[in-house]
Amino acid sequence: MKKLLLVLGVSLILFSCSGNDGDNDPNGEVYFKATVSPGLSGLDKFSFGTDEVHVLVETGTSFQTDKFLFPKNSNLVYQVGFLDSENQCYTVNIEVFFNDRSIDRRTFEMNQPMNLGYVTCKDSYLQTLNVITPK
Repeated sequence: MKKLLLVLGVSLILFSCSGNDGDNDPNGEVYFKATVSPGLSGLDKFSFGTDEVHVLVETGTSFQTDKFLFPKNSNLVYQVGFLDSENQCYTVNIEVFFNDRSIDRRTFEMNQPMNLGYVTCKDSYLQTLNVITPK
């Protein structure tokens, strides 16, 4: 009986130590979610993301990037902007997720007029942002 308990105890210790719970992994998964209001009509070009993953959309209201690996405790630089847009301001909500937890959320009023002299919005047409990923 003592040998059986010893074997079970050693097996339990080895089993619990052999699993990788991700704490030692130097990377995490990043993705972005964005909403644009009013919705894009097809004449607009809205873009967001990083060098690793980038989305360019022309229609719709809600968008998400694919997940990609990024180092923990590192500076993540991303951009949000319009390449072309109607003569109106858009409310843009962008949220950054790291390992499925929200780490940054911003709201902008922006557009990129197709012609000079059109309405420009308070946050212009391009924002470059930084966020430090968690450890």
